[in-house]
Amino acid sequence: MRLHTAGTAHLEAARELRPLIEREAAAAEAQGKLTEPVVEALHAAGLFSIWIPEVLGGAELAPRELLAVFEALTYADPSTGWVTMATTLENGTAGAYLGDEAVQQIFKGPRAPLFAGQGTRPGSAVREGGGFRLSGQWSFGSAMLHAQYAHSLAAVEGTDETRIFITPVEDVTILGNWDVLGLRATGSVDYAIDGVYVPESYTH
Repeated sequence: MRLHTAGTAHLEAARELRPLIEREAAAAEAQGKLTEPVVEALHAAGLFSIWIPEVLGGAELAPRELLAVFEALTYADPSTGWVTMATTLENGTAGAYLGDEAVQQIFKGPRAPLFAGQGTRPGSAVREGGGFRLSGQWSFGSAMLHAQYAHSLAAVEGTDETRIFITPVEDVTILGNWDVLGLRATGSVDYAIDGVYVPESYTH
């Protein structure tokens, strides 16, 4: 994690997106997720990569810089700020803590991978070969409707260990259950995973 300043370019980019975000906010609230113009603008401005390690092409901002970016986006629209916060904290920790095989696969593209999920009400994981068999149901999967990967906490059966498991969203069942006034566009839905095999490299 970077402790020194990386400048203000990302904060300025967040502020410049305010007119677009404000224009799209009502449509996002109505459809229950951010609009494509906003998602594309966040990608183009590099705001989904602000906590990804520098070695993986991210900005690796310091905590104060992160908070300033989240504040600027939230001022324009709370859901946009929340989605950006949720997915950047998860792709940042994934880039820092996953095994080399997973990192090379997930971060190989030109754009920041988007993550969503929860670290509360853990699911269950059974060790199997070089990985785990994961099942569970989680709430508050903010940004799941935009994500490529789910980030889910589970307890490893027969141990005192808990881990974060990274799975492709194709292995996730979206359950809905999110209709919160003013924050509908966070898409903080419930979701489930049923018996999906996760290689150890995709856990931390």
